[in-house]
Amino acid sequence: MGTIPYVSEHSARLAEEWERRFRDLPPSAGVLFVGIKACPELTGESSIYEVRLGICRKYEEATGTALVKHVLGEEINSRKYRIQVAVYRGSRGSAGDAIAGPHSTQEDDRNAGR
Repeated sequence: MGTIPYVSEHSARLAEEWERRFRDLPPSAGVLFVGIKACPELTGESSIYEVRLGICRKYEEATGTALVKHVLGEEINSRKYRIQVAVYRGSRGSAGDAIAGPHSTQEDDRNAGR
């Protein structure tokens, strides 16, 4: 059997630290939720991280992407990590009504009967 990719404790802790940065932002930043996942690698030391960011509907997807670039700017600029971003728009307290996918638009919402 070959080597199996995994995530080291260090990489998992790094993802948690990055999530904490988003949670520490003021409410005016519009963050509804954030989830950061370290992608498994053969060495365990992840170089790819998936960021899922939920922002208030009043902000466009580009705003969410810019927020990720701001919060993780040092890591992105270091070129040590590849950050994959998915931005979701929704309303505070309405997780069941969250947008049906990343990068949806108001037009998508209208077409979905929202």
